[in-house]
Amino acid sequence: MSGFRRVCGGVRHGTGFYERFERSRFSEAPLFRPIPGAGVRPGQKGERPLTVTNLYIKRKHGAALEDVTTFAFDKNGIGGGVACARFRQVLIASRPILAECGLKPGDLRENVLLEDDRLYDLPSGTVIKIGQALIRLTFHCEPCKRIMHLVGFDEIVHKRGYLGCFLNGGTVALGDAVTVTDERFESIPYAVKDRIRWFLGKPNAALAALDLVHALGLPSSSARVVPRLVANLGFRWR
Repeated sequence: MSGFRRVCGGVRHGTGFYERFERSRFSEAPLFRPIPGAGVRPGQKGERPLTVTNLYIKRKHGAALEDVTTFAFDKNGIGGGVACARFRQVLIASRPILAECGLKPGDLRENVLLEDDRLYDLPSGTVIKIGQALIRLTFHCEPCKRIMHLVGFDEIVHKRGYLGCFLNGGTVALGDAVTVTDERFESIPYAVKDRIRWFLGKPNAALAALDLVHALGLPSSSARVVPRLVANLGFRWR
């Protein structure tokens, strides 16, 4: 699949950005940097601690989730799990929201389930700590056809779970405490068009459609419409 060139101002970008982005892993002028002092404070004194109630690993695409008591992770994702786009390495969901929607643990194909109903109020870019894991929250997970037979779209949109990426390595286990750190990264837009505009605003952002979809953690079905969206945003495929 071909790349594209930006037509605004006559700037033409080269290829290979995605490969460099994947190789850098937050080193050598990373794509996103922490914003000092912009974190969200943990809950007020006296509130009950948040903990992990369920953990799941997806070994293969389309396969049933495996219920586990612990899993290992690193900056590439969950150990033993399917390979995922950088921005969607882990899906964290809220147990109270599941109950509210009449669902049971695992129905949303989440990796981590928390006893918390305020998870989705945290802004994109927030860094939370779960056990040993430091996780950058990226964006809310989009409802997909795998769960639409269980719950209506309007009931679950912005409630399916928070996607994130690992900033370190270690293990997560049942009962691990959850805290919100003071570290904050750049926010990533939720809407597909806004997310593409955000990404293409980065230096040397030249990708094929499937690479762009993968880099942004979009559903694979988005590859069909990405060229048209890119053109509408002032870019042209070549």
